[in-house]
Amino acid sequence: DGMSRNSSILVSVRSEEDTIAVAVRTRFEPEDAPTNLAKWLNSDVVEIFFGAVIAINAIVIGVQIEVDLRFGDGHAAYYICYGLQCLFLMVFVIELTLRMCAERSRMFWRRMPKVDCEESCWTKMVRQLGRIRLEGYFDVAIVVISVTDLWV
Repeated sequence: DGMSRNSSILVSVRSEEDTIAVAVRTRFEPEDAPTNLAKWLNSDVVEIFFGAVIAINAIVIGVQIEVDLRFGDGHAAYYICYGLQCLFLMVFVIELTLRMCAERSRMFWRRMPKVDCEESCWTKMVRQLGRIRLEGYFDVAIVVISVTDLWV
């Protein structure tokens, strides 16, 4: 049903009335609660790591362009830069895969509270557009374009 349950049962016996009282406590966690993987991916250390990888990748792209302009694509430095680009792209593909596994639909859609009042079609459409998380689509587009450019 999309919810995980953690239950505990408490049984108490009263001797004077010889009755048994049973209390059941159930905690529901919504489906969109952050997983441990999502918490780890959003931690400061991981964010700094991937930020550093992006910055270093930008430097390598600049060096690769400079090497290509000066020496052509047959130079050894060009192939070193190409190898580093492949390494960075593998890191980005792994990061995107982990984020998609951890965040599922939250990567692309925000949860919006339901409104009980009647809405016009226009208002419903605007509310649905407000749910879109463009950064998720942007990440996927960048990785797909990079894979296509570098490996296809």
